[in-house]
Amino acid sequence: MKIYNCFPVEVKSTGASVVGPTVVLAGVPLASGLLTSSDHVRVINSENKDLPFVLEARSHWADGSIRWCLLKVLAENGAEQVWLDLNEKHTTAVAALQVSGEGAIEISDLGSELNYRFAADSIFPVIERGATTLNDGTAKIDATDAVGNALEFTFVKPVITASDNLAVQVCVEGSTKLADDQQLNLKLLYDVTADQRMRMTCEVHNPKRAMHPDGIWDLGDAGSVMLNSLNLVLAGAADSIHLRSDQTQAWQAVTTGDSFSLYQASSGGEHWDCPTHLNRHKQCTNEFKGFRLRIGDKPATTGDRASPSVAVQADVNQWMAISPLEFWQNFPKKLEYNDRWLSIGLFPSIDGDCHEIQGGERKQHRIQFTFGADLEKLTAIADSPSAYIPWLLEPSRYSADNVLSNPVGGKSEDYENLLLPSFDIDKGFLAKRESQDEFGWRHFGDVVADHERLYHTDGSYFISHYNNQYDCVYGFARQFLLSGDVRWYQLMDELARHVLDIDIYRTDEDRAEYNHGLFWHTDHYLKASTATHRTYSKDHYPADWQGPKGGGPGPEHCYTTGLKLYYFVSGNEEAKDAVVRMTEWITNYYEGSGTFIEYGKSIASHDVKKFVTTIKGQEVLRYRYPFNRGVGNYIRALLDSYELTDNAEYVARAESVITETFGASDNIEMRNLDNIEETWFYTVFLQEVVRYLDVKRLASQFDSEFYKVRRALLHYAHWMADNEKPYLLQRDKLEYPNDTWAAQDIRKANVLYGAYQYSRENRAALLNRARFFRDYVTNHLSSSDTLHFARIQALLLQNHGPAGAMNNECEPHDIPAEAASCENDTSLYRRSDIVKSALKGLVRVAKTTSPQREYAWVRTRLGK
Repeated sequence: MKIYNCFPVEVKSTGASVVGPTVVLAGVPLASGLLTSSDHVRVINSENKDLPFVLEARSHWADGSIRWCLLKVLAENGAEQVWLDLNEKHTTAVAALQVSGEGAIEISDLGSELNYRFAADSIFPVIERGATTLNDGTAKIDATDAVGNALEFTFVKPVITASDNLAVQVCVEGSTKLADDQQLNLKLLYDVTADQRMRMTCEVHNPKRAMHPDGIWDLGDAGSVMLNSLNLVLAGAADSIHLRSDQTQAWQAVTTGDSFSLYQASSGGEHWDCPTHLNRHKQCTNEFKGFRLRIGDKPATTGDRASPSVAVQADVNQWMAISPLEFWQNFPKKLEYNDRWLSIGLFPSIDGDCHEIQGGERKQHRIQFTFGADLEKLTAIADSPSAYIPWLLEPSRYSADNVLSNPVGGKSEDYENLLLPSFDIDKGFLAKRESQDEFGWRHFGDVVADHERLYHTDGSYFISHYNNQYDCVYGFARQFLLSGDVRWYQLMDELARHVLDIDIYRTDEDRAEYNHGLFWHTDHYLKASTATHRTYSKDHYPADWQGPKGGGPGPEHCYTTGLKLYYFVSGNEEAKDAVVRMTEWITNYYEGSGTFIEYGKSIASHDVKKFVTTIKGQEVLRYRYPFNRGVGNYIRALLDSYELTDNAEYVARAESVITETFGASDNIEMRNLDNIEETWFYTVFLQEVVRYLDVKRLASQFDSEFYKVRRALLHYAHWMADNEKPYLLQRDKLEYPNDTWAAQDIRKANVLYGAYQYSRENRAALLNRARFFRDYVTNHLSSSDTLHFARIQALLLQNHGPAGAMNNECEPHDIPAEAASCENDTSLYRRSDIVKSALKGLVRVAKTTSPQREYAWVRTRLGK
């Protein structure tokens, strides 16, 4: 089928086969100027039949046209392909869901006669189909603290947080107080969709800070909340109840009056009891391998991995299936039925231990409810289908180059072959999980940092966590969009949700430069021990250690682009919020929180040193920000927030950071770039400079700052072309000369190619040197026995894109010629500049500080 101005959307399911109408989500990127309003859009199937849909603009181009939109469509029987028609034939979307009610929230699915009613004092809806009550809304949270005391949650009135014709989200929030001013927050999110499904997300969050003495973040921290159990308990009449422990099995009837218990104690994998699962006492408390099922008085049965569903019959041909998603992956989990009460153990009681929710840590558990008349056709797929945009069929319209940060260009077969180990059956990302049992509610979704085992030779378990270093989320999302392979979507989705839950420090009560930041990966070449995903353990230091210890979230480990793309692709609103909050965090790190004490400390440690150096007659670069990857990440976060919010202020801030970091008149020898271990990451900064220029160019903002930054980029790029060599050809300068350094060399190729596109003179040298580094990387790594390592694959995924474009020469970017510059810019500090800058900063702080802010700054650093 080919219709002018129609784009195919391929439906991809990561679960079981889809039965019946299904709400499909698709993030759709569009070229500039193609679509300005969703009023002129149709969604059709292969028979040219209109399908109910909703199209939401998520990001815009500078001209106001839509850059990214989220398409929701009610596809028939999980159709493999639907079409987005931009023929300007306005069609009103069919209202499949209707919201009404006063004093209560009522959601009606007009196509299935399902009705969901949230009373003002309820935490679960009454669910009805016609005159039949499927669930009477009776529900409770059954939770106990570490010593068995019942926890009482106080809930607020349910509120609608999102609503359209195909999906409505209702939120119920609650909290409970524990001893020693501890608190536990609970959020219940209900996503009702027009396909006889309801997704419930139960979010458990400790909003308090961790105390992290000496920058150490082990389990057992005083800021942790200890839980004995937390269960969601549902009640309601049932004529019949059926159970299956796996989605591929037949339903098993449970005799009326009988009870059952399904307990997933561990992953069921080969390494189910490995040190990944140490608690604060350095014990693994996984009770046994896999799961155990007891029904009534029958002998217990066991298995490895359960993905259960319970089906409740409320009337003839009226069924409701309840499926805790990712059950075994997020062990321990429990599903119990007794006397018509169904208990879903989110954090079930475990023998001899408690669940520890660390300060600033949260976990989301998902439960899916499906409804239907035929038990055998009830689908309990793990997720609604995702969708893939085969944009390489229409690159000028889908605009792949301009929405993926790195250009797509033509493919480089040699480079693409380097990515094949990502799905190697023995060494790929999914296989790595099994090697250290990266499962359980705290670990599932993360990448195993197998590269950290390189120098480990004693044969013991080496557990190390990756925490999204070099933005695997971005690499996975990019590959899914370019290939349509659902394995990439699975990796992206599971890692992104892990990052949002575990790796981000979700508190407002710690230092401003820590709050909502991303924790580092496990410290290099050391075992995670009891630091879990928080980098620094007391076991990393000998008893007689006298130097500084630990730390906290830092700007050199700030990765926002993957979460931005995850938001655009999946529609997950929390990913957008996380990027904006992380941008605030890294801003606080570099700009300070606005207190006199903090600013005085900065003057003493930086400005005074520069002043003394100039008095001694030595030259000092005048810049405010260091020339490193942390500042590169800062720029990237600002530009990502710009794309998410359409707020041009973020671009202005990025511009200010760039011009206060480097310039075209710099004496590059002063940068000491020959000291590789201390300066290699300058290429990360330059990559973000190229991206800044792309953002300005696409918005046609060719102002003096654009040309100033362009001149500086070319100044450094030509120095690189003349002076840079592969890192591994300088082994004597490296502490650990392994093949990670070869992977890092691809950054040089990408910077040089970006500069080539912006250069008008001496371009051949830039392109030739870009090709040299690309070819060096592909040739070296193609024969590497460590190519499969997580860090190497992550680097190749993050820097994917320009390799194929380098094969051919191209014209420079179409930008106006620069007017003659009258700048007499200097890159050197003068003593008067230092004094002026310090005084200016003091005036700025005076406008923002207060006694309360000064006190809070001191208090957080005293661990209070």
